[in-house]
Amino acid sequence: MKNQIVIVLLVVLAGCVLNSCIKDSLGLDVFEKIPHEAVILPLEIGNYWRYKITLYNEDNKSKEESEQLYTIIDKISINEEIWYIQDQGLPPPSVLTYLTNRNDGLWQKSTPNSEPLRITQYPVVYDKSFKVGSFFNPSENKYYDIKREAVSVNNLINTQAGRFKTICYLDFVADGDIIYQDTLNIIFYAPNKGLILRMRYKQKTHNNELYLYERWELIEYNTKILHR
Repeated sequence: MKNQIVIVLLVVLAGCVLNSCIKDSLGLDVFEKIPHEAVILPLEIGNYWRYKITLYNEDNKSKEESEQLYTIIDKISINEEIWYIQDQGLPPPSVLTYLTNRNDGLWQKSTPNSEPLRITQYPVVYDKSFKVGSFFNPSENKYYDIKREAVSVNNLINTQAGRFKTICYLDFVADGDIIYQDTLNIIFYAPNKGLILRMRYKQKTHNNELYLYERWELIEYNTKILHR
């Protein structure tokens, strides 16, 4: 019974988040068209993004800090399409991601032979979710979709790397219209710059409130864009 109540409350919370609650609390601006020549993530060899990662306790006190560096290290041709290889800066064996910008957004592969997933849409589609991955629940032996939704553009975000005008996305885990995971990601991308800020919220141990668990902030970057 308790689990059923928790699921109902999470669904209600998710509906609140996706409809207006988070948007209102963040003070997100109204929709504004992004320039046609913009890309969400500029892909050229040598581009890099350094992030400060902060983990928090349930009382919102910092408990751990680290840094992570993402670097575009090479490019390859897959089915006659150029894909850029991103090193995610983790200890060996290295974790690589394959990325390409298409006319309809940024696409990603986990391996050269895997199915690509679109992780941002272009033009930005407002208030409409799309699949960006899968979440496996071992207790149910079942996969759920990870969905992403653009909720706002033209948000000004201050970071150690500077001030950026960004697109705000929400990430959540869902089975159809029902949300099952007790986490929520709020992500800010700056056109022609990349990921600027990511905040992950988790449910508290003893109640249904969400708290800031993990924060990624851009602290240094190099993003050259070659005109073809």
